[in-house]
Amino acid sequence: KNEKLIFFFDVEKCKCCPLEGICHKIGTKSKTYTLTIKSNLHQEQLDFENSDAFREKSRMRYRIEQKNSELKNRYGLKKSMSNGLFGMTIQSASTVFIANMRKIIREIEKKGA
Repeated sequence: KNEKLIFFFDVEKCKCCPLEGICHKIGTKSKTYTLTIKSNLHQEQLDFENSDAFREKSRMRYRIEQKNSELKNRYGLKKSMSNGLFGMTIQSASTVFIANMRKIIREIEKKGA
């Protein structure tokens, strides 16, 4: 869980600083500084996002999103045709099956031509 620590400073102590007016607005009576302490899990995720493995996976993401968009827009997965999880599972499975069959048929027609 992330924790936020908020520190309050008296602006009078900042008046001799060369950054006066940059850190806080002139005329305010107090200044706050917020420090977020990230959990280990959050820090591990940030470290993973900066790794080469994450960059490699993110390059492939468009392919997955492209297929999801095709299933949703061309094959009707935008809206469920039945109620319940079982009905949606059957609809999803049959839609993916039809999409794959059409792809196989297109590949066969290419090789035959």
